Amino acid sequence: MTGAGQADRDDGLNRAVQRYAWRLARGQGTLARHGDARRQTEAFAAGTARIRVVDAHTRGVLEPRGVLPWQFVYYYAFARRLAGICRTYTGVTRDVEAASLIDTWVHRGLDPETLEAVSQMVKELPTS
Repeated sequence: MTGAGQADRDDGLNRAVQRYAWRLARGQGTLARHGDARRQTEAFAAGTARIRVVDAHTRGVLEPRGVLPWQFVYYYAFARRLAGICRTYTGVTRDVEAASLIDTWVHRGLDPETLEAVSQMVKELPTS
């Protein structure tokens, strides 16, 4: 992605990271055990950037399938949880956990074929 859309996303990410750092500095956030606000802010920035990548790719799967915009939030939640599973597990364990997660969201009313497509997309994303 290039151009104004990318710049707006980068600005939004930078604002979110700045707000997070500001809250930590004011004592409004919980500092991790190590007490290193800089390191914690860097981890927040990396995690937020990963979530934005997952959301953007998920949107790319949902829009062509005609998923209604009000349903996107549920597919985002599924994709984010699956991305966490993919960072934690590999191979057969990852696939079993993914299948279990798909079953959970099918029972919540989401389309199984769309969940499979999102699952495949998330598994292909880099995990770092």
